[in-house]
Amino acid sequence: MPRFEAPFGCPFSLLILGSIARPVTAGVAPSSQSRTVGVDGIIGFYPNSSTLPISSMQLDIFADSRDVMLRNDVLSALQRYDARETQQALRRLSEEYPDDDSIPQLSILAGALDLRSTVAFSKHQVAAETRCALVEKITPAARRMWGELASTRWLLPLWRELAQRASSLPCRADSLDTHAAALWLQAGGWSDARDAVLTIESWRRIPAPLAWMAEASYRLDALENTWPLLAELAWLAPDRCARLVERLGDKSLDSLLKKFYASFEGAGDSTDIAYCLGFDRETRSCAPPDRGATLNDDEPRARHATTA
Repeated sequence: MPRFEAPFGCPFSLLILGSIARPVTAGVAPSSQSRTVGVDGIIGFYPNSSTLPISSMQLDIFADSRDVMLRNDVLSALQRYDARETQQALRRLSEEYPDDDSIPQLSILAGALDLRSTVAFSKHQVAAETRCALVEKITPAARRMWGELASTRWLLPLWRELAQRASSLPCRADSLDTHAAALWLQAGGWSDARDAVLTIESWRRIPAPLAWMAEASYRLDALENTWPLLAELAWLAPDRCARLVERLGDKSLDSLLKKFYASFEGAGDSTDIAYCLGFDRETRSCAPPDRGATLNDDEPRARHATTA
């Protein structure tokens, strides 16, 4: 049987388009194989000639990899945030392979680049609609193409732009998700989030801004410095505090809460967290406090707190 010599003097083991490769059995067209897009957007595979004669492959592997190359062109342009090149690459892919499964997701991501803007929002509704598109359409499409970790990195500039555009919108109870502080937290802008909270009058009496400040403080500082804010939030809005603690994922705090709940005969719901975060943070004693006395001491604050 004749031996096929691949380019660069290699035996018939040909790497196509990138560093991520999969084995392909000779006689099976690469287009029928399952191919996965890597974090860097490159797809590839290794043919193997050990099973069937080389003549059965018809040496058409280059033609079969055309869709892979076109798809990689779109992904590469997306990763550079090049809206024009993305649309051009997507058009080439759509014209040659209109049934490609990735086209719907790539179209959403290409559209997201086209809609990027630095114009400040003048209405909460427009900000809410833009945020909704980012959460419900763009994010799932990015995750499908790159996976959770890489897509999160790709989305950060879009969140930053959204936060900057919302910087002049006042805090409204019916549109909390559009406040710049909440958006900066999504973008990983901890200092900007803290600064945005400080623009809200009486933010310590409002659950949402207090939670934003607590999260920003935790990301910027140690748990010790965040503890007073968490304690205030636990009394003001225990449900919101419990969700924040879960999102923070602090092992020392989670361990402390677990020990506290094991010895505390409370209501068995989210309100119990207030009795843990409200005790002496210096001693870290898990001895349950006087439930009745603590409630009475805090009643004035609870009555004056807003519900946002």
